[in-house]
Amino acid sequence: MKSLQMRYLVDSGEAIEQFEAMRAKPGGILLIQSELFSWLQDYRGLKEHLDRHYCVVHNDETRLIYDLREMPSEDRSGTAASWKADLDSPNE
Repeated sequence: MKSLQMRYLVDSGEAIEQFEAMRAKPGGILLIQSELFSWLQDYRGLKEHLDRHYCVVHNDETRLIYDLREMPSEDRSGTAASWKADLDSPNE
């Protein structure tokens, strides 16, 4: 039987490595609920990696959402709108 024991990550480097392995699977967003905001403080390097490489499309006191499909740019206008438009468009 496979062990289901959880463990804390060693450091931000391990967190980034595991995140990038997960990101390689189908998806498109990373949603972080407010209960896990402290985790981003514990792994500041991961937070910096996310902010540097991915666009924040929603950020309030309840959740933080990154669009993993787009890289951040100096002008982030329209990013959230295009992401929301993708959600609203009918499946083809």
